[in-house]
Amino acid sequence: MSLNHDFSNIRDRDIVCWETYTGTPEEMASMVARCTFMGPDWSWTDEYTKTSVTRMSVTTHCLVFASMHVGLSRIDEKNWQTYFERLSTVEQVLGAFRRSDEGPVFFTPDEVKAHIGLKTNVGDEPTRTFNAKVARWHRENARKSLRDAAQ
Repeated sequence: MSLNHDFSNIRDRDIVCWETYTGTPEEMASMVARCTFMGPDWSWTDEYTKTSVTRMSVTTHCLVFASMHVGLSRIDEKNWQTYFERLSTVEQVLGAFRRSDEGPVFFTPDEVKAHIGLKTNVGDEPTRTFNAKVARWHRENARKSLRDAAQ
């Protein structure tokens, strides 16, 4: 099953969810041609004028994929704090979803709040199921540490 997302209810989605870059024609053409593990990430903002390139922001992209770990299908006014709490828990156990040259970059409450309105087709997990999953990740990390120490 594919992971689907909907940004249509995010306030200021053109600013929050997308990055636009303007450079030389050669530089932008190179960006559009480049592929990452997820395929091409930059595309022409306007295929005819080719004056800028656009991509989904790294923050938005990571939040879409993090929804599978968080176990919540949407970020809304009522649950954005719960979404952040779960996301923060996941990052503390599994590591940050984002990195910079300086190291891991953890999500902030403001970043999650800015994405109120984000929807995905992820199934909603009850808190009990989420907590059991996190406990399993902790055990797996501990077992890995034991294996590494034995070598």
